[in-house]
Amino acid sequence: GGVLDRIDSILFTAPFAYYYIMLFLPQYM
Repeated sequence: GGVLDRIDSILFTAPFAYYYIMLFLPQYM
C-alpha cells in the first residue's frame, strides 16, 4: 500500500464514477 496504489485505484474507479454521474445527474437537473 502507498501513494501509487491509491492513485492506481483512483484512476481505475474514476471512469465508473464518471459514467454513473453522467447517467443519473440529468434526472435531477
